[in-house]
Amino acid sequence: MEFFLVLISLSLLILSYHFHAKLYALAGEPQIYAEVALELHQQAHELLMRKDQIEASQSPEGSDENERWKNDLAQYMEDYEQKGLVRRRVHLGR
Repeated sequence: MEFFLVLISLSLLILSYHFHAKLYALAGEPQIYAEVALELHQQAHELLMRKDQIEASQSPEGSDENERWKNDLAQYMEDYEQKGLVRRRVHLGR
């Protein structure tokens, strides 16, 4: 009888540890999402600042700069989409 009580106690302890670890992981997610959102916001702000500078100068070399800006914007959008897919996979995986 004592053996079964010890076995039940151990199983409850393991189960509670498992739930504690899962809840701890869930508590850390919003901070990660906030950091990713902040990084993406900073990149978008830098791209918009560059666009404003290009439009203000409008010199012959501005077309090359404008092309680089468009390429950077496309890369930013691709990165944003990839990070969104990763977040969705992480969220659905739980």
